[in-house]
Amino acid sequence: MDNRTMCTRQNQEPWPWLDGTLAILMLGAGVFGAIGNVASFRYFQRRRQNAAMSVYQVIALTDTLSCINVYPVIMSLFSSRQPALFRYYYFRQVWGVTWEPLPYYSVFLVLLISTLRTIGLLLPLRVVSRRLVTGLMVTYGCFLLTRFCVGVTWFGTYQYECSSGYSYIHITREGYRFADLYLAMVLLMLPILPITGSAIVILTQVRGERRRQQRVVRRRKHHATITVLIFTAVYMICNIPVTICVLRLSLLTFSDGKTDIFRHFNHGFVFIEFYMWCVSFIVLVQLNASVNPVIYFLRMRDFRSVAVKLHPEVKQIHVMNSRGYRRITITKTVL
Repeated sequence: MDNRTMCTRQNQEPWPWLDGTLAILMLGAGVFGAIGNVASFRYFQRRRQNAAMSVYQVIALTDTLSCINVYPVIMSLFSSRQPALFRYYYFRQVWGVTWEPLPYYSVFLVLLISTLRTIGLLLPLRVVSRRLVTGLMVTYGCFLLTRFCVGVTWFGTYQYECSSGYSYIHITREGYRFADLYLAMVLLMLPILPITGSAIVILTQVRGERRRQQRVVRRRKHHATITVLIFTAVYMICNIPVTICVLRLSLLTFSDGKTDIFRHFNHGFVFIEFYMWCVSFIVLVQLNASVNPVIYFLRMRDFRSVAVKLHPEVKQIHVMNSRGYRRITITKTVL
């Protein structure tokens, strides 16, 4: 069967020019983001270790996986929505289990980093245990993997859907499908409240800091606070569409297709049918992961110096010769 016929919905088809544009955008963002996030991980790994640095390391690893894992979708878009690698059963299952937890894990990491910054502002003498934060990240990651592994093993399977351009989990048991949608809504929407609250606290503290005389240490904390605020804002912009899509799917499922929050946008049927999930669940998630190294580069001076190799480590030694001591300067670039 011709793939264009397979992807036809109400006599509408995906736009080839937009498929190609999205594929090129994801290809470039994937290469740039993967390199940038690997460099970010190495940078955070060499910093003085605390709870925040541990979270940043895991964020860099998660973003690296987000940048790399989209290439099967790129192949599908370049080949006119043909399944490409998704035609293989075991590849679909492995890809689904390694991709679907990423948006849920990302919102948890943003919640952690914003909470740590808020605690640092409100309780400056309180030190959050690095071991506690690491335990939370490991526990939540194992929970997400278990959730999707159980779903694909006993309650459904990943199937390729050409209208979205990637494989999604098709749950065959009705009861588990409703429970899974409820859980998805909670895991995506509930953390938004404390993240928003933390952003408000951070913004309030930043405005208060501007009114006071700033010392060097206070200026550094102020700079770090602004960085976390920008990091949180970019995440919210890129990931709110995913939450809206999950909310729409949940309402459609619970109402047997009668309640559609996009029912008044019939003129945008092609985009809603063929690009809404692809853009929100794939493109924007990867774009967020690719933008994070840019934030590190612009906001973290040490990271910027390492990235452009303009932060040499200078050592001076004295060597004895026939005329006495001679000073020799050795310059070594810190990578």
